[in-house]
Amino acid sequence: MRVVPLPDKAREIIEELQEREGRIIDLTKGSARHGFDKARKKAGLETLRFHDLRHIAISRMWSSGMNATEISACSSHRDIKMLMSYSHFQLSI
Repeated sequence: MRVVPLPDKAREIIEELQEREGRIIDLTKGSARHGFDKARKKAGLETLRFHDLRHIAISRMWSSGMNATEISACSSHRDIKMLMSYSHFQLSI
């Protein structure tokens, strides 16, 4: 288990869902991967890997203006150099 920071709006949505429906996401071990594989095949994205989603998310965090400290808190990267290798982010001077 780990704590991942969420924007205030995401927290509001989760709290509202919890009040109405109780448990928000009911996942068992492997169910997220199974759902991903099923959707990937249906969409015809044979080369997309589950781990690619991490790369995509980190790149979107960079492009939305988040800084390295914020992104590493979300992605659990303790080493900024490793985060940078995942980000595909290029500094423009």
